[in-house]
Amino acid sequence: MRSTRLKKARGLHILKCATLFFILFLFVNCLYSQELKSIKVDTLSLNRFENVILQTNNGSDCICLINNPSSAQSAIITAMGAPEGLLFDNDSLFNGIHTLAVKEQIIALNDFKGQKLTIANLTQYAIRILIYFYCTE
Repeated sequence: MRSTRLKKARGLHILKCATLFFILFLFVNCLYSQELKSIKVDTLSLNRFENVILQTNNGSDCICLINNPSSAQSAIITAMGAPEGLLFDNDSLFNGIHTLAVKEQIIALNDFKGQKLTIANLTQYAIRILIYFYCTE
């Protein structure tokens, strides 16, 4: 009687281990079967009176985000070089002068058609602006 209990217990233990191994196998398989891609975004920081020229890819979507992280002052920036009619998310034209309020950001998502974009920080105070730029391949 004792040996049958041991056989049942051993069989149950083997079944639990096999089930646990199978679940672990499924979890690892699902985890690694997903293609995780890391995206390298160019992050630039511009001090006052500095500018940057960004090269875009022709025929691919690009994201351009300009951020004023200051908690005290507004920032004045200029953006040039985009195709005519390209808008930021606040419905202002990309090409032009923009005043960013405290902690404000503006985003443009479009095909820049291979143009070179120029962004300058014209803030008269020591305000640093952040630019995040990414183009798909």
